[in-house]
Amino acid sequence: MTDSAPVSLSRVLVVGGSLVGLSIAISLAHRGESVSVLERTGHTGYEGGGGLGVDVDLLTGVTGLTGSPPVYWGTDRATTAWSLLAGWLETNARAESGVEVRRGVEVVEVGDGWVRTSDDRLFDADLVIGADGARSTSRRWISPEQPDAVYAGVLLWRAMVEEHDLPSGTPTLSPHEPSREFYSGPYRLVTYPVPGSDGSIEPGRRRLNLVWYDPARSDLLADHGLLEGTTIHGSLLAGDVPEPLRQELRAMATQR
Repeated sequence: MTDSAPVSLSRVLVVGGSLVGLSIAISLAHRGESVSVLERTGHTGYEGGGGLGVDVDLLTGVTGLTGSPPVYWGTDRATTAWSLLAGWLETNARAESGVEVRRGVEVVEVGDGWVRTSDDRLFDADLVIGADGARSTSRRWISPEQPDAVYAGVLLWRAMVEEHDLPSGTPTLSPHEPSREFYSGPYRLVTYPVPGSDGSIEPGRRRLNLVWYDPARSDLLADHGLLEGTTIHGSLLAGDVPEPLRQELRAMATQR
């Protein structure tokens, strides 16, 4: 018995152009495939998003890219901001001869070897890959019985603070500041440095990423139509947080 020859694809469509979608596109292009990435967002100026840890060796192995992504090398892990990593991946994807990145293209329906966009265009492919996040159009086709994400029971309050904007009296972060975890009753706070908005990792020019795990906000999500039973339909926007809740969170943070 001999191994079968690898299947050659003539065109691949990737629905969603964030971290996973761009990484897949680069990986397939290195294998000689022709890939089109369809991303709903029209602009290329990356804004928002939080911090995250990065397994640089795994990312390099998947994408085949050389050179390090924009990360802060802490003592326990490499960290970055979503906007920095997404921008780096898109720049590399657009440099690949086999990758086409189309922005401002919203996929509203997925089928077997095709997708339909909001302007009623049809795109055909030998393979369609869904990488379009929590409210995934691809998932609604693949798994119609469970089209949305399941609520984990915890809401995450996230923020990134410029290092030079930390309050007076805050201890200076060491050059090799590790990620830190603080527990207080049912609450958990995780902090770690990430590069500055310009990618700088110099002390004083970095940012501090904060993630506060709050298990007591199911009613808040339900009141905004974001939680139905165990199904989560989206995230709160900053403007959706009522002022009384902001005051409550400030007081709780001070106490703990």
